[in-house]
Amino acid sequence: MVDPVPGPSFEDQANALPKRDKIIQICQSDEMFTWVHALATILVINKKAVLGGLKVSEQLKVWQDRIRILNKPPWIFAPLNLCKTIENTTWADAMTARPVMGTDGLLTIAIGDGSSYKVLPRITAYFGVIAALFKKLWDQAEMHETLETDDNFEIVASTIKAIYDQPCRTCSLINRLIIYMPKKVRKMRIDHVVGDTPAKLRLLRPKLVDKRQSEVIHDRLPRSTATLYRYGRHK
Repeated sequence: MVDPVPGPSFEDQANALPKRDKIIQICQSDEMFTWVHALATILVINKKAVLGGLKVSEQLKVWQDRIRILNKPPWIFAPLNLCKTIENTTWADAMTARPVMGTDGLLTIAIGDGSSYKVLPRITAYFGVIAALFKKLWDQAEMHETLETDDNFEIVASTIKAIYDQPCRTCSLINRLIIYMPKKVRKMRIDHVVGDTPAKLRLLRPKLVDKRQSEVIHDRLPRSTATLYRYGRHK
C-alpha cells in the first residue's frame, strides 16, 4: 500500500500565484477590509452613528480591538513597519496608543512606553501620526517592489480608497484617502480636511443630503449670486 502524499498547503498555493493574482486576492480578502475599516474609524469615539452611546469601558474595548487589527497590517502593507515620522515615531510606537485624559481635562491619546512615553496635545494629533506613517509607506523601496506596475497600484489604490471612504461618509468624517502623483510617481495619502463636495454628496446620496449643506453654499456665494441660485432657477 502506497502512503498518500500530502498536497501543497494553502500557503504554498498562495505563494505560487502570480504577483497580480496575489494582490487581487489580498484586496478581496476580509483581512484587507477589516484593516482599512479600522484605519478609517480609529478615532471614532463617542460617535452615535457607530457606537450608539456605548459606555466608557465599551468604547475602550472598541479602541483596543481597532489597535489590535491595525497592529497586523496585510502583507502588502508590511513596509509600514519600516516607516518613521520626523519625530522618529514608528508604526510599532503608534500601535501603543491609548486614550488618556489630558492636562486640560479633555480626552487625548498617549503613545510609547517608558522613556518614549508621550501624551499628544489633542486627540486629533493621532491622525497626524497615522497619516504621516501611511504617507511614508508609499516611499519605501519594498512597497515599489511589491507593486511593481501601475496596474497593480491601481488595483490596491482603488480598493482601499473605496473601503476607507465609505465609513468616513457614514460617520460624517471629512478624512479621505487621496491618490496623488508627485514627480510622476503615484502614491496615496490620508487627507483630514477634504471630505466630499456638496455636488459629490448629491450624486452619492441624492435623498439624504442635509438641507444645511446647501445653506453653506449659499452663505459662501456673493449675495446677488446666492439670490439668483435660490430664486432665479427654482421659481
